[in-house]
Amino acid sequence: MDRLNNNNQRQRKLRRSVYFAAFVVFVMLIGSVIISLFFAAREADRVASVTEQRIVAIEIDRQVEIVKRDQSQVSYWDQAYLALRGKPDANFISSDMADWLWDDFGIRSSLVVTSKNKVIVDILQDNILDPGGRQYLADNNSDLISQAVSQYKQYRKKQPGGYFVFAITGRIPKLLSVSAFRKIDGEMSIVTAQAIISDEADTPVAEEDVRVLLTIKPFVEESLEQFSERTNLKELRIFPISQNPENPNLLMLPNGAGAPEYYITWQPNLPFPLIVKASAPLLLILFSIAGLAIWFVGKRFGGVIHQLEESEASNRFLAQHDVLTGLPNRGKFDAEVTLAIEAQSGDGAEKFAVMSIDLDQFKAVNDTFGHQAGDEVIKTIAGRLVNLVADNGIVARMGGDEFTCLINAGLDRDTLSWLAESMVEAACKPIEFLGGQANVGASVGVALWPHDGKTLNALLRASDTALYQAKELGRSRVCYADNKYVSVPNEHAA
Repeated sequence: MDRLNNNNQRQRKLRRSVYFAAFVVFVMLIGSVIISLFFAAREADRVASVTEQRIVAIEIDRQVEIVKRDQSQVSYWDQAYLALRGKPDANFISSDMADWLWDDFGIRSSLVVTSKNKVIVDILQDNILDPGGRQYLADNNSDLISQAVSQYKQYRKKQPGGYFVFAITGRIPKLLSVSAFRKIDGEMSIVTAQAIISDEADTPVAEEDVRVLLTIKPFVEESLEQFSERTNLKELRIFPISQNPENPNLLMLPNGAGAPEYYITWQPNLPFPLIVKASAPLLLILFSIAGLAIWFVGKRFGGVIHQLEESEASNRFLAQHDVLTGLPNRGKFDAEVTLAIEAQSGDGAEKFAVMSIDLDQFKAVNDTFGHQAGDEVIKTIAGRLVNLVADNGIVARMGGDEFTCLINAGLDRDTLSWLAESMVEAACKPIEFLGGQANVGASVGVALWPHDGKTLNALLRASDTALYQAKELGRSRVCYADNKYVSVPNEHAA
């Protein structure tokens, strides 16, 4: 009896040991799955956080570079330097600064300041103000003005009669501009300073003629909404550095050479909650089919990271292309022309052309049929231009109803004229869409490198001037910058 009892006790003890061992194995299995899930999710969160930081940094740099590039349209221009040295030219300020910087680029305030920080020109939107009324803007941003003057002096070279900066046009904004995110009159803004210099070597800057263009472009709620659309990030907010950030996802905003004063935060799109939510129903299966479940979770993790990579690639594409048409945007086009200029060297350099194209009677389409119809017209015209240019160059959308083309070297003048006239004819063809038919036209201005300009700005000004001449002559025509060719309107012109 005692032996039987002992055997029974040993069997019960063995069963308890087996149950305990099974329980331990079960707990270890659960623990291994949870630990694997936790560390994998943390790594996915880390990758997502780093990617979002990089996306925000890229977009911030893009916003600043846009302001620098737009401002350099005036500050890096021989006519601007000649008009603003000494006593400022009132006609130039009214016609080439007041309307242009506000209407085209959204720069709210533009001030011309001496190297001693005195305001000599003050423009608010398209209104010219008394220069002394807002001297505090120059005083509050004197560090940027001093940095702009210092950077100009660092890169300038001595020339007969003064100084000149020898640099590729596309690099001038980066070399000579200084920007900062600051509150101006209670509104967050991008403040940029750049010395006003000539883009022609035969117009050097005299030592005493150093002027600085100080611009202020608002970076407000509308800007943050556009920022959010481009980056797919939500709840973007800007706070002063004095506030303790509750959100660990933040990026310090540039402040010239000084310490940052503000930071931007956003709601992170971390994959951890999604991973837990998706994995919870599967945990019961994971305990019995561990290998399959781990493979599935790993696949899900890989899918999340792949989506993040695709999102970053999409943002890189959108930074250089127009959303509506998919064509290269102004920044991409400027870069392509700059590369084309750099590629031409020596006596054997081949010519290339820049065409400025503006649609005629496009406003009537928007007014009559609405902006959706206008978008269909823009996309249709874009497709026609791309088909015409084909492998001979690139077509870019500059904004609104404006396009530009870079036609590569190797095309003679007759071929260029045929191509430009074909663009006018293609634009004049009726465009069918749901609810109606649109009839528009196009005017084309053509500038040749190096005959009409050796720099990006010079070529664009030349092609724009030819475009305006085509419009003044009656629209739906082609004009060259050298006035040696003006087409006759074709029979399809609207």
